[in-house]
Amino acid sequence: MAARDVARGKADRERGKGFRADGSVSLAEYVRRRDRDQIKSPVISTVNLTGKEFAYFGPPKAAPGETWLVPDAVAKKFCRAASPMCYQHAPQPKWFKDINLKARVVKVEDGRATLDYEGRLSSERLWQNGKVLSEQELTLRDEGVYDLATKKIQSLLLMGSGTFCWPEENPGKRIPFDALIEWQSGTP
Repeated sequence: MAARDVARGKADRERGKGFRADGSVSLAEYVRRRDRDQIKSPVISTVNLTGKEFAYFGPPKAAPGETWLVPDAVAKKFCRAASPMCYQHAPQPKWFKDINLKARVVKVEDGRATLDYEGRLSSERLWQNGKVLSEQELTLRDEGVYDLATKKIQSLLLMGSGTFCWPEENPGKRIPFDALIEWQSGTP
């Protein structure tokens, strides 16, 4: 049988880059533990947002000092970044008990607004008996760029650090981790 002539492509070509035809985006997430006794490979995942959800990262009014909150329902989609644990142990949106993701226009210059983001996500999962199975806390901070002409985000970068614990396995031990969420405009 003759070999097929197949053009190879990057399977994750939309991850972290560009708008889809319907205006949705795929943000790239990376999470890595920081404790020295158990260094693990990073957890690599994706946050898919609709165009409407992603629009909340842009300012309602592009004026220096303008502030707004990213809705909790959208911020909860970053739940995966709140723990370096593998997928079956990753936090779920319904576990979140404290969410606060704020944004601010820092400056407007050359048709672009520079944005600043700051937030905190906190979750806990309980056993059926009400005991805590796991707790996660993540503080995010960083920046974005918003195009005034197109009224769209051009880039988004959220870096953060946090801690998680499993009282059943490591009572009282909080394990540090770092998280990165990134996206940039452009055609995939």
